[in-house]
Amino acid sequence: MRFPYILAIDTSCDDSAVAILKEDGTIAADIVYSQNEAHAPYGGVVPEISSRKHVSRIARAVQEAFLKAQLQPRDIRAVAVTFGPGLIGSLLVGVQFAKGFAQGLSVPIIGIHHIEGHLMAACGDSSFPSPPFISLIVSGGHSAIYRCDKGYQFKTLGETRDDAAGEAFDKIGRMLGFSYPAGKILDDLSELGDADRYVFPVAMRSKTTLDYSFSGLKNSSRLLIENLKKEHGEIKGKVLFDFCAGLRKAIVEALLSKAFMACRNQDIKHLVLGGGVAANLLLRSEAINRGEQEKIQVYLPPKNHCVDNAVMIARAALRRLQEGQCHSLDFNVLASVSVDITIDQLLGQ
Repeated sequence: MRFPYILAIDTSCDDSAVAILKEDGTIAADIVYSQNEAHAPYGGVVPEISSRKHVSRIARAVQEAFLKAQLQPRDIRAVAVTFGPGLIGSLLVGVQFAKGFAQGLSVPIIGIHHIEGHLMAACGDSSFPSPPFISLIVSGGHSAIYRCDKGYQFKTLGETRDDAAGEAFDKIGRMLGFSYPAGKILDDLSELGDADRYVFPVAMRSKTTLDYSFSGLKNSSRLLIENLKKEHGEIKGKVLFDFCAGLRKAIVEALLSKAFMACRNQDIKHLVLGGGVAANLLLRSEAINRGEQEKIQVYLPPKNHCVDNAVMIARAALRRLQEGQCHSLDFNVLASVSVDITIDQLLGQ
């Protein structure tokens, strides 16, 4: 089948994302309704608020996508939607809307794993590698390293044993009094600081495991914040900038040291980054620099496609649809699910 236009939906967490892509990968519409303001008072995502916001916004987001693309629903030839992992209530909103849309138009539907979407977020670049490649996905909920092999079969090589990197940024940012989400604020302030003034721990630096751990960093940050408040009364100015810069340096070092270790261990020369933290300025520049030093090609998604979006879901879906894959309307959402097994196994097809 041909797919002149595909509609994609992602409501895995707190953003209502809708995209329309042409068959050649050109973006006709890219809509994201953020919920940051709604969750900021709580310092993190509240699942019930998230799902209710999706209910009130999903139809409007789809309508806006059609207006942006200057298309009609009848122009759509397939629908893609994130089925997991994520918040169960949020996932249900997107999946049920997508199923109804697909059924109403009698077009194919395909469920996409959210992590696979992030893995494919950079594939709009014409130089994007064919498998095998290593991927580092870093966000508020995920910090993990994957190997992608022929047929886009994924294998988890390492993952966080506690907090994800984005989660660590947000929790430590809250200790400093920053609003949610704190990652962008910390990144901006870090640009003004001395990253060597305060030294933060990098967990499992010398170990051969590809797993991550950020709980020790979080505790170390809490103790340093307490000491700095005793010493200065208030953490601001250069002290704040230096704190942020040191924290960012430690997190980036932890992330990249394991990612490049995976490339060396697997003898693979391509590293793909994805996830919200992939927008971090230091992570992006250091990934490129280390890639040049180690002769490993690094691929970065555009900053606006690092956070959750539906373009990445559409890109992953187009490839699978063109290979003849699609799913029946009775597949379920899954709040927690590995990307290691095939999509058809996951959905019971």
